[in-house]
Amino acid sequence: MPRPLRRGTASTAEMTEDPPAGWYPDPKDPKHRRYWNGTAWTGRTEPLEREAPKPLHGMAWWAYSVLAFSVLANLFDTVAALIYAGKVQTQIDAHSLTLQQAEDAENLFNVGSVIWLISLAAGGIGFLVWWYRAYSNLPGLTGHSRRYGRGWSIGAWFVPILSLFRPKQIGNDIWRGGDPKARANAQWMSLPVDPLVHWWWAIYLLAGFVGGIAGALLSSDPVLSNSVIAPGLAPVANPPSHADLVMEHSAAIADAVSNVVQIASAVLAILFVQAATERQDSAIAATEPSAGEATT
Repeated sequence: MPRPLRRGTASTAEMTEDPPAGWYPDPKDPKHRRYWNGTAWTGRTEPLEREAPKPLHGMAWWAYSVLAFSVLANLFDTVAALIYAGKVQTQIDAHSLTLQQAEDAENLFNVGSVIWLISLAAGGIGFLVWWYRAYSNLPGLTGHSRRYGRGWSIGAWFVPILSLFRPKQIGNDIWRGGDPKARANAQWMSLPVDPLVHWWWAIYLLAGFVGGIAGALLSSDPVLSNSVIAPGLAPVANPPSHADLVMEHSAAIADAVSNVVQIASAVLAILFVQAATERQDSAIAATEPSAGEATT
């Protein structure tokens, strides 16, 4: 594959020098350009015609809705977890629960978990649809390429280790793309990012960490109902010990704490979506011709 030639060179010797890293017409495809790293061609290509950025406000309302549902689901799960923790504590202290009371607390806790899982899926889909659109807008807003391929705006969330930092880098760029200073600015990726973005990501990671602790402590067995001893009840083959009940109580409390942190994360995500949407939509409007200009 031939090297790109520097325009305006004064001699043949200069024309044979490697040009600086950057985007140049793709020698194999005239409809694309390819990134030259300074010494060789890379696999990064993009169309010569940049896709026009699309307003985010319509997509943002879908994200608001599913994130609000996530807040409500986490509130319900928090209440269910605290009720369950209270019943477990009662059993630890006095072993005074009836089987019905224990099963009711377990069923409520399980329902809360199911609703939480549904909200997690809905919230994730709604948020990522907006996220993908916002990241796709960046070349049209800045006049320059994205730092990572568009597919990474989705895939980075599901790759171990990478999911701890790559989505945050993409979020930074989504925020920067709406900055008026990003337009035709080759250094747009160095523009500042609002603390809101940092706080949202930190709380999101904290929620996942606490949730992981809760999941590790929580037993898959019906510990509470299995701990009930009463006349007429068949004995359980391996009844939970005092330590098992204490661990189950700790798991329920950790689950409630995780839900509270997730509520904070969802609220910050809503604020981030709102602010980034306003920034990008304002930047799009600023680049569109006015009605008067369109008719001339």
